Order: sequence, then C-alpha cells, then structure tokens
Amino acid sequence: MTSLYAAIKTLALDRGYSLSTLAEKMGVNRRTLYPAMSGNPRLSNLQRIADGLGFRLSDIIAIEEEIDDPEPDEPTNTNQKGK
Repeated sequence: MTSLYAAIKTLALDRGYSLSTLAEKMGVNRRTLYPAMSGNPRLSNLQRIADGLGFRLSDIIAIEEEIDDPEPDEPTNTNQKGK
C-alpha cells in the first residue's frame, strides 16, 4: 500500500466514508478510484478525490508526506559507546 493510498483511506474513514462511497461522491466507480490512489495519479484525479473528501489537495499531500517520512518521537544518539 502506498502512502498516498493510506492517506486517502484514512481521510475517507475519518469522514465515515468507505472507498466505495468516496468513489460514488466523485462520480466514478470503485475500480476507477483504486488506480488513482495507488498508482501515479493525474493531478485532476487527486483534486477530484480531495473534493469528494471535502479536503484541500494540499491537506492530502501533507498527510501523505507525514506517512512517508514520520518524524521520530525522540532523537537517538548512536555515538554513545558503553556509557
């Protein structure tokens, strides 16, 4: 599963939507939605997904980036030797 797919699925579930419901809100069938989420989607398809979820496209991209590169909770120091 790609981080974009995970971000969209998370936002859909937060809205109480199944992916089928999201596809319906976009005016497409579920088989059209899945490639847009998991492949290399066109910007226009991402915008339709954002509109269907009621989010800005930038919100989806920000969440996708968080999933891709989560910040560690605490910095770790791997240079400590036997202390």
